[in-house]
Amino acid sequence: MSLEGRVADWIDLGRVDYADALDLQIKLIELRKSGEMSDVILTGEMNPIISFGRNNANNGFTEDFLENVRKKYGKSDMNAIKKYLHDLKIQFYDSTENTHMRGGGTAYTGPGQLVVYPIVNHKQITGDDLNVAKYNEIIDKIMTEVLQYYGIPALSVKVSTKLPVNDDERKERKDVWIMKEKPYKIGGKALRFSGGVASHGFSIYVTKESINHFNKILVCGYSQDQLGVTSMEHESGIDIDMKKVTAKTLEVIKEKFNYENISEVDLKEFIPLEVAV
Repeated sequence: MSLEGRVADWIDLGRVDYADALDLQIKLIELRKSGEMSDVILTGEMNPIISFGRNNANNGFTEDFLENVRKKYGKSDMNAIKKYLHDLKIQFYDSTENTHMRGGGTAYTGPGQLVVYPIVNHKQITGDDLNVAKYNEIIDKIMTEVLQYYGIPALSVKVSTKLPVNDDERKERKDVWIMKEKPYKIGGKALRFSGGVASHGFSIYVTKESINHFNKILVCGYSQDQLGVTSMEHESGIDIDMKKVTAKTLEVIKEKFNYENISEVDLKEFIPLEVAV
């Protein structure tokens, strides 16, 4: 859909806590719904956090991780898990216990991952207020085009063609993977739709550090034997500059979302809110 003169703002959050980024999103979503602001793209890196998505069937930890928790605390219930993660300086967030839920299952987000949160009127992007599948497809195209620019053969693949699927909602889902002897995730996607506004977004695993803690979780509910995790640096064999990946991603977003321009704005001038950086 083409709307002449469409523009967006871009805010670089730097390094933030997930909770602070979520609080900011909630405020921006309401402003976008009311028409008090145009589309805005948030980018940054998260302090280490493991989070659960809205689908409990796709949330969980690896048995090796749970065994380490049991060895330290004598049990592996959620209180013990949270204590163990706290000792490792990894935060935890359970989306199923909050009203502002994201899609997907268990995810790790942390340094070395480029996180991108578009707070956008998705009807203006897709041409259809209810066409969330098309918006998902556009997000996949953004991710794959950025990765392919770096010579990484990422593909958007229907999950059910490569992995067992335990619910109807996931049967039609596509994810961005590197296909080897098994699928390898090289980014994550967790979207939310409310009142015509899309939020949350996607991440791209840029540096080797970005995948350090995936061995603790069942990624999207799958074991490590079923689904691997890799990064741009692992796949390319070179050091990759996060700022350059961010710039390329914004360039592709501008094209795919059909913006005339994306302008950087300072958060403190954009909205009076304290965010940890």
